[in-house]
Amino acid sequence: MPHDELVPFAQQLAADIASNDQAGVRRMLQTYDEGVLVDGREAWAIEGRVAGEWQAGGRDGADLEARRKAVTERGRSQV
Repeated sequence: MPHDELVPFAQQLAADIASNDQAGVRRMLQTYDEGVLVDGREAWAIEGRVAGEWQAGGRDGADLEARRKAVTERGRSQV
């Protein structure tokens, strides 16, 4: 990447990260932290349990789909 584009690119990347659902990001990181303390089978069980709890938590499916599409489009624009 050209040097003069580095800071603007890093700022946009930081904005992209910050625009994610913060509760979801925090829970995902917590799940990873829990998973490294156990064997692979238990880590998968934790991830499955957490995913089920998250999905059952009354999230708006249409909102989640819109967020997914936005992330996908953002990724495509970065290529």
